[in-house]
Amino acid sequence: MSQLLELVLGKVDRGDCRQRRWPDHAGNYWPLNPLRDDKHSGSFKVSERGHYDFATETGGGLRDLARALGLSVDALTSERRDKCRTSGLTLEAYAEAKKLEPFYLDALGVQNSRRSSGGVEIPYYYAEDDAPCAVRYRVSMSGPKRFLWRKGDKPALYGLWMLRHWRDTSGHAVRLLLVEGESDAQTLWRYGFPALGIPGASSWQGEWAAHLEGFEVYLWLEPDEAAKRLLASVAQSLPEVRVILAPSGRKDISECHVAGDDVPTLVQTLMAAALTAGELRAGERCELRKVAFERAAELLRSQNLLSDLQVVLAQLGLVSEERNAKVLYLALTSRLLERPVNIVVKGPSSGGKSFLVATVLKAFPAEAYVEITAMSDKALVYDTEDIAHRFLIIYEATGMGKDFPAYSLRSLLSEGQLRYLTVVKGEGGPESRELVRQGPTGLITTTTAVSLHPENETRHLSLTISDDPLQTKAILQRQAQEASLGVEQPNLDSWLALQQWLAAQERHDVTVPYAGAIADLVGARAVRLRRDFAAVLQLIKAHALLHRNRRAVSPSGAVEATLADYAAVRDLIGDILSEGVSAAVSSAVRETVATVNRLCDEESRTVSVSEVARALGVDKAAASRRVSVAERAGYLVKQDVGRGKPCEILPGNPLPDDEAVLPTVEQIEHYLHTLPKEGQRINTIGVVDEKLMPQESPGADTMVSTARGDGYAQTSLFE
Repeated sequence: MSQLLELVLGKVDRGDCRQRRWPDHAGNYWPLNPLRDDKHSGSFKVSERGHYDFATETGGGLRDLARALGLSVDALTSERRDKCRTSGLTLEAYAEAKKLEPFYLDALGVQNSRRSSGGVEIPYYYAEDDAPCAVRYRVSMSGPKRFLWRKGDKPALYGLWMLRHWRDTSGHAVRLLLVEGESDAQTLWRYGFPALGIPGASSWQGEWAAHLEGFEVYLWLEPDEAAKRLLASVAQSLPEVRVILAPSGRKDISECHVAGDDVPTLVQTLMAAALTAGELRAGERCELRKVAFERAAELLRSQNLLSDLQVVLAQLGLVSEERNAKVLYLALTSRLLERPVNIVVKGPSSGGKSFLVATVLKAFPAEAYVEITAMSDKALVYDTEDIAHRFLIIYEATGMGKDFPAYSLRSLLSEGQLRYLTVVKGEGGPESRELVRQGPTGLITTTTAVSLHPENETRHLSLTISDDPLQTKAILQRQAQEASLGVEQPNLDSWLALQQWLAAQERHDVTVPYAGAIADLVGARAVRLRRDFAAVLQLIKAHALLHRNRRAVSPSGAVEATLADYAAVRDLIGDILSEGVSAAVSSAVRETVATVNRLCDEESRTVSVSEVARALGVDKAAASRRVSVAERAGYLVKQDVGRGKPCEILPGNPLPDDEAVLPTVEQIEHYLHTLPKEGQRINTIGVVDEKLMPQESPGADTMVSTARGDGYAQTSLFE
C-alpha cells in the first residue's frame, strides 16, 4: 500500500464494509463516501488509481480525494501510479483511445494486467461483490489478436452485474442495448444508457437471452458480415430484438463518442427508428427479390430449367453426367424446404465425383452451402456458422469421421437440428449448457466405397459415376480441347440470381396434391422406401419451387406442384429407387454379371477380376468395384482362395427382371380420374397451346401475367 493511499484510508469510515472488501480481490477498498452523507458502503470505491462514486457517477484521482479530505500531499514523494509493467497497451493508452477517464475505467475494475505480456485486464462479474466470473485481456488496440481470455474462462455477457440497477420493478420494460465488445458498453454507461457487451460477433449463446427477460432489447449492428451472422444468432433466441443500424461512416458507439457526436441524441434517434429483426429481414428480402428478379428474368421465363442447366454444365466442362448433375441441382434447391435431400456420389477413384459436385455448386451462391474437407470430433457441435437451410459439402465420406462425428451428423440430418448438452463454469459452479445447431441442413458427400455405413446409406440417395470407356474417351477429348483451343466460361450470374430470388421468398412451402396417388401406386417392397419416398416428394417440391413463376398458388399460399414436376423427378431417379430396393439392376451391373456368367460357362471355372476387366474393356479398379456391387446384391460370389492370391468369382443368384417402383404419369392420371375424392382439386397434364404462367413483376409481390406454354397445362378438375 502506498503512503498516499494509507493516509486516505485513515480519513474514511469503513461503515458496514465486509472484511473481504478491505481490500477486495482487485485491491479496491469500499468505505463510506466521506464527501457526502453515505449510510452504507458499496457505492464508493478507493484504490491506488483513484476514487469513484457509483451513486453520483463522479470520481477522480487519489490525490484529488486526499486534497478534498484536507490532507497535504505536496510533501509526499512521487509514486508510480501502477506497479505493473507499462510496456505495450496500458490502461492510460486504452482510456485515451476510447476517450474515457482512467478513474472511470478503474471504477469498473479495468486495470493494467499483471501478466508478463502486459495489456489491460477487463473483469466480468455476475454480481458486484463477487469475484470475476471471467477476465478478458486486451493486448492491443488494433490487429486480429487484440483479446485473450484468462485460462479456463468462458465467454459471458459484459455488464451482468449492472442489470439489477436497471430493472424496473413497476413492470415497465427498460430499453437495453446489446453491443459488440466492452468499450462500447463502457461508453454507453458513461452516458447513462443500460447496455451489455457481447464479447465478439461469433460468441452469442442462446441461453444468454434469459438474462434479458423484462427488457426491450436493441442490438447495435455493425456494418460487416460478422454482424449479420450475429443478428441471425441473437434473433433465434430473442425474436423480438430490435436492430439499430450503425450510422453512415461509423462502426460502433465508441467511434461515435471519440468523433465527438452527440451520442445521447444519436442513440435516442436510432432507437426510435429501429426495426425488429423480422421486419429488417423482410425488408432486405423484398429488396433482394427485386434485384435478383431482374438478373434472373430470362431464366424465370424458362419452360424447363433443368434442360437449360444441362447446356450450362456442358459449357463448364461436365461430360456425360447430366442426370446426376440435375439430381444434385434439385437436391441443393431442396435446402429451402424443411427436409433437404441428402446425396452420396459413388464411383471409382479419379472418376470425377468431386468435379461433378464442384461444377454443380458453381450455379449456387456461396450462402447456399458450406464446404468441409474434414472435421474434428466435436467441430460440428461447437462451430458457430449458420447452417440452417444450407448444405454441408464433404468431398470424401471419410472426412465425416467415425463414431461421435458421424452420429452428430446423422442427428442433424434426421432431426433438423443438433442438440448437445455439456458442462461449463457458471455463477454457482459447474452448470449444464445446451448447444444447439439449428437446421434443417442437407449433406452431399462422395465415396469410392460400394456403400456407406448402414445408418448413413439409407439417409442418402446414391448417384453413381459412370466408368464407361466411351465416357472416359469423351472426357479426354474435352480436356484436349480446353488445352488446345481454350473454352470460354459461361456467365452464371443469372443462375446465382435465380437461387437468391428463390431464397428471398417469404414462403417455401409446396403442396403435392397427387402425393396420395403416388403412395397408393408405388411398389412398397422395402423398408428403406419409407425414407426414399420422402426424398421423392421433396425433389418434386424442389422442382416446383424452381418453376414457381409458372405454378399456381393454393388458397393457403403454398406453391402447387403439377404432374410435370413428378414426371421430371421420375425420369431422373426412378431407376435409382428401383435399384436401391433390388427391384431393378443397373446396366453396368447387368453387363458385369452377364460377362462373368459367360466367362464361367466358356471356361467351366471361376474367373478373376483381371479377366473380367479385360472382357469389359475397363481398368481393374472399375471392374473390382462393379463386382463388389454385384456381390453385395447376391448376383455374384467371391471366393477367397488364400492370402496373396486373387479371389475367384463365380455366378450367384439370377438377375431379376427390372421392375419400376414409381408409377408412370399415366397410371397416376388414371388413378385420379377413376377414384376422385369429392371436392378435391386435382392437378393433371394435358396438351394445349397456351398456359397460364404467373410471373412476378420486378416491383410487385403478386403474379399477374401470362405467356406461351411448353405443351403442359395445369387443369383443375372438380368431381
